[in-house]
Amino acid sequence: MVKNAHAPLLPISLMAKDLRYGIETAQAAGANPPVVAAIDQAYEGAIDQGYGDNNITGMAKLFF
Repeated sequence: MVKNAHAPLLPISLMAKDLRYGIETAQAAGANPPVVAAIDQAYEGAIDQGYGDNNITGMAKLFF
């Protein structure tokens, strides 16, 4: 992150997909995953701002 190297080793968009799967699985089991849902919203925000193809370390761009 310090070097601003955000090559897509695990793109934000794929992580967001996995978070959605986790939310759907939890809800199907009757659980409410508020923390995962909040994290998913942050990832969706990053995608909306054009960072979806960045590595997950690109999430830092939203906060720094």
